[in-house]
Amino acid sequence: MVEPHEHANARRRSDGARERFVLLALVAAALALRVANAWFTSLHLDDFHSLFHARAASWTEFFVMLVRDNHPPLSFALLRVVRALVGESELLLRVPALLAGVLCVPVAWRLARRAGDGPARIFATALVAASSLHLELSSDLRMYALLALATAGFVDAVCDVLEGEGGVVRLAAWCTVGLHTHYHFVHALLVIGGTALVLVVFHPRLRAARSGLLRGFAAAALLSTPWFLFGFREQLLGHDLAPGGSSVTPLRFLESLVHLVYLNIGLAGTLRPLVLFAGALTLVAAGCGALRLARTAERLPLVAAGLGLPVWSAAFALAFPRGGFEWRYLAGAIVPFTVLVAAAAAGPGPLLRLRRGLAAFLVVAAAGLALANVPDPGGENYAGGVRSILARLRPGDAVVAADWQPRLFPHSGGWNWYAPRLATPRRALPPLLEHTDDFALAAGVELERYERVFVIGRSLPTDVPLFLRLRSAFDTEQASVFGRSVWVVLFSRSARPTDG
Repeated sequence: MVEPHEHANARRRSDGARERFVLLALVAAALALRVANAWFTSLHLDDFHSLFHARAASWTEFFVMLVRDNHPPLSFALLRVVRALVGESELLLRVPALLAGVLCVPVAWRLARRAGDGPARIFATALVAASSLHLELSSDLRMYALLALATAGFVDAVCDVLEGEGGVVRLAAWCTVGLHTHYHFVHALLVIGGTALVLVVFHPRLRAARSGLLRGFAAAALLSTPWFLFGFREQLLGHDLAPGGSSVTPLRFLESLVHLVYLNIGLAGTLRPLVLFAGALTLVAAGCGALRLARTAERLPLVAAGLGLPVWSAAFALAFPRGGFEWRYLAGAIVPFTVLVAAAAAGPGPLLRLRRGLAAFLVVAAAGLALANVPDPGGENYAGGVRSILARLRPGDAVVAADWQPRLFPHSGGWNWYAPRLATPRRALPPLLEHTDDFALAAGVELERYERVFVIGRSLPTDVPLFLRLRSAFDTEQASVFGRSVWVVLFSRSARPTDG
């Protein structure tokens, strides 16, 4: 006769095996989506910025140049190490972001055990795996996938400390990683860490966690002091580089929350209304989930991360535009936001079957949009623009490659990267005409020598001097766009009539 406790042990083993299978399936799906997206997506201007830092001749030069930028060093250092080990293979250079993106899935699984029950945990983790914003961030050379990972790990560690489950070392480690990844992690530290500190001060049941929190924060502060004392101070006082975006309105804020899971909704085609409905439903579900989780004090940092962090980031950017506000900067909120959304589908409570059906719909909509995003080359399709030029080249053509960007970074990154890789063997590339930082053709450029000139540029105004000079030398102008920001303009002369 089998004892009752043996039945219980067998059931726990079965449940554990089922959970491991589900988690592995979600990790595999996330990996497949991200590798496929990395295969199809063009590198963009910010990727070439990262590569610029990774190519520094020495570590001394690396840090000297980095303090002229406006980011911490960790992601660039990782890219530099990968480049030293495997060279400049486009797919392998994306490995740090790919790994951070895939590792975010098991961290989300761990954090989502607080969503309420097993199905809600699966919903939350599946939304992270299928998030089209997270998919995009995991497929480039930038630091935002690592920011999402560090913030998710930090929230989980803070909650563990409050719950008496250890986590002090992980808190210090994730906090240190985040502070060296992106300055928007400072917002996460203030919102999430601040919430936890308020709890241990004013909530009697949680006062025992005060020592662990303080030790974790102190260790992170000690490890982060060198960079913030020297590198960050120089960046803050030495220049005023503009952030990637700083426009904040109520509508843009609500769009930012929807974009945490559903980005590039236009790619859904005829199913766009359904995805828009799914996006609106996530806002309602996140609010309901936040109310449910807020009943437990230990989970308030999770609520603060999912909704408080975006609110704080928007308010800060409104007050201080240099702080910046755009979807990528909210990467740290992706995982906690999905946990809040999934918590609305947890039992017990009324309409459980309906709530779980709607949660499943959100996952299906996210997965469908992710699949639509995979083959899309991205908003800055440098690869497509270069291909179009190479396909139309004739003897006597020339190219101008210019990007609207800070003067710190070299121009022509997209052309110089893709042209040698995409050109047919033994075919000479056309001359690359130089231009000044003020977007005028360099002295000595003789346009009369060339039959046609291609201009490939990103967000380049059409009234800059080089365009004015090209229009004075050529009477025909044809433009085409690749993505949202990369333009290829062909300047040529009309055919002249022949004598007789």
